[in-house]
Amino acid sequence: MGVFTSGKMYSQVSVGDPSPPLKGALLDIKQGPSDANNTNSTKGVLFPRVFIADKTKLGIDLDTKALEYAGAQVYNTNDVLGKGMYTWDGEKWMKYVTSITQKKTQDTEMVAFKTTGTSTSDVYLLNKTDVEVSALSVSNWTAGLDGNLYITTVLYAKLSTSATDATGLTDLGNTFFKIELTGSDGSKAIFLAACTPINAKASPDGIVKNRSHYARNNPAVAIAQGAAPVKKGVTYSIKVFATEAWADTGVVRVGTFAWNGFNAFSTLKADFISVPY
Repeated sequence: MGVFTSGKMYSQVSVGDPSPPLKGALLDIKQGPSDANNTNSTKGVLFPRVFIADKTKLGIDLDTKALEYAGAQVYNTNDVLGKGMYTWDGEKWMKYVTSITQKKTQDTEMVAFKTTGTSTSDVYLLNKTDVEVSALSVSNWTAGLDGNLYITTVLYAKLSTSATDATGLTDLGNTFFKIELTGSDGSKAIFLAACTPINAKASPDGIVKNRSHYARNNPAVAIAQGAAPVKKGVTYSIKVFATEAWADTGVVRVGTFAWNGFNAFSTLKADFISVPY
């Protein structure tokens, strides 16, 4: 007499080694045989190769069973979509990320913000040689990283003269500025700016003669913007120089001036931006 029984059996499977699978693994692919000189497996897992024509279509079965196949893994041979391992997430095929491009960052630093001061007497008398506008100087700044230093200057110059309304003179100046960046490694960068201060005669509109008033004697402005590479560990200084090339009988000053009820400050701003890292 023979007795036959039937029923469901649930088991875990171990492949590649006779030892039982780990408790938490339904399928445990063991390391292949190796000798004493090779402790790494000499074999791999070969996944099914499929041609994925549409990433949104399951393809390996009816699309109505899409959710049931969440987690399925295949190797896609379609070069148009990109060959490689794909996982079905229940709605679409997702390619394995084989490399990660790390987004780079850049450091920024406001190195300096300098002005010629709050007083309209904070001015520098110019001549035909370089005069340093020392209020705008920056010294002993050391770059923490390689990068670029961006320098912006807004510089005001004003022309005064011995002329009066009675003489009817109009004077012009030619004022030049040099912004100099110097590094402890001997490097140097120079930016230039210029403006034309004007002291114009008064209009003949009945103004009383010999008044100490000059029409259109507002400060002229020179603006410079520039950038220069700086190196990590190098110490830098910034200096601003001004010179008057020609003003005839006039006298040119640079600095802070009263202008329409406000003070116009000569200004230097320096900002650092590192190279991406």
